[in-house]
Parts: sequence; C-alpha cells; structure tokens
Amino acid sequence: MILDAGSSGTRLHIYRWLDSAKARLVATPKDLQSLPKLTTNKKWTRKKHPGVSSFAERPSAVGEEHLKELLEHALSVVPKDQIADTPLFLMATAGVRLLSDNQRAALLNEICRYAQSTTSFSLPSCDLHIQAIPGE
Repeated sequence: MILDAGSSGTRLHIYRWLDSAKARLVATPKDLQSLPKLTTNKKWTRKKHPGVSSFAERPSAVGEEHLKELLEHALSVVPKDQIADTPLFLMATAGVRLLSDNQRAALLNEICRYAQSTTSFSLPSCDLHIQAIPGE
C-alpha cells in the first residue's frame, strides 16, 4: 500500500499481486523474468484533505486527524491474515519538501510512529518507507 502525500491531500492506493512462491509454480520462463502484475480496485483507494504538510506546526495531530481514516480503510480492505505481510509506504511530495528540515523530520517521524503503533502493516524502516521524495 502506498500513501501519496501531496500538498492538497493524501491518497491511499492499495495494490495486489500473486504470492511469489505460488506464482513461480505456474510461471513461464518469460514470467520469471518479469515484474509481478499488479491489480487494484477503485474501492481500494481513498483521499483525505488537506495534505500532511498542514500538520507541520502540530505533527502529533497528523495520526488521529489525518492518517487514522486512511489506515482504517486499508485495514478494511487488506485480508487480516495478510496485514503483517503488506508493506506500507508513504511518499510525500512538494508540501513536505518545502518544510524546514526540522519540521519535515518531526512530521515524518510522527507519521511512522503512528503507523507502527496503530497497525501491524509491514514498516521495518521508517527512513525507507516514510519519506519525502524528490520532485523529478
């Protein structure tokens, strides 16, 4: 699952693909050289306004006031037995890039802390999974 944290809002996108161990059993040689086929569904997406950057002055509120609804929606979509194996990524764009270094770090740290403390989604590395991405 990917949370696209833009300047105007955060969009949740959930994707599904075949389990790699099962897929290998029926894969052709060409399939083995390809990336897995991702599927999604309109019901697996959700958008929340405003953007996370609006919480720069009060990062402790970003979880309950912004992320909670999105993560609860994800928990309603992802099968319970697959939650721990479902990676969570949040990629922030322009709004977060424009914050001061201290504000950005505090906000991203709080986003990761909230997600780790309220869900069991796979989030082994805050630096890798929760980040502001370059604009290129």
